[in-house]
Amino acid sequence: MPNQLASLKAFRRFRTQGSLLCHSLNSGFVDYSDYHGDEYKQVCAEALKTIEDDLMKPTFRSESIDLISVMQEVGEGLGYQVEYSQSRLLVIPRAGMAHQKAEKFLTRCVDDEDGWEIWNGVHLQLPCGSRRQPDISGWRKPVVLDNQASQISTRPDWVCEILARKTKKQDLPGGDKFTEYETSCIPYYWIVDPLKGEVSVYKLMVDEYAKIQEVSLEGDSRSVLCPFKIELDFEQIFKYLRE
Repeated sequence: MPNQLASLKAFRRFRTQGSLLCHSLNSGFVDYSDYHGDEYKQVCAEALKTIEDDLMKPTFRSESIDLISVMQEVGEGLGYQVEYSQSRLLVIPRAGMAHQKAEKFLTRCVDDEDGWEIWNGVHLQLPCGSRRQPDISGWRKPVVLDNQASQISTRPDWVCEILARKTKKQDLPGGDKFTEYETSCIPYYWIVDPLKGEVSVYKLMVDEYAKIQEVSLEGDSRSVLCPFKIELDFEQIFKYLRE
């Protein structure tokens, strides 16, 4: 009986939270004005179904449900990237095939660097409380993925974002994601701009980012960029992005 009561209370709590998510479009909970409300509600509904299924399991523990993690997993299953920032759930359409090819190619290139562990598309739990999903993240030493929450809480030493039309304002200087990486003291941040054909390298100087390098297709596209020591072929990366 106590377990049943705990499950019932948990169900009511997460049902309430889920309902708030489903009706939060008018309150600004979702940050992108061009996002379709019906698709967002579908993600919420699927997340609630997942939670309800978990509640029926004999091994269920009420403290084991992380609503944001459930939303992230369900959103990805429906083709969306889900992030959490400033008390808002950000539901973002998944990047196109050209973007994914460039991301995987760059991941393979930097993964050849000795001593680094490189992940693409992993969820990060940032010190500021946000949960972000950089295109690529790198650590100078091995890290452990929290399988229960499907995220990494260890601060990366490098992150990279490939700009996309709907989200680039977040990634650029002055944007929320740029600021969160900066305040989280991530040492290096790369921004790949497909339209300009440029790669900008930002390094944390005391408590803010400073641009220390920039590569352009108009110049030498094969370059060594901090914090890595290997030469990268950025012409091939932009070739994928412009397919």
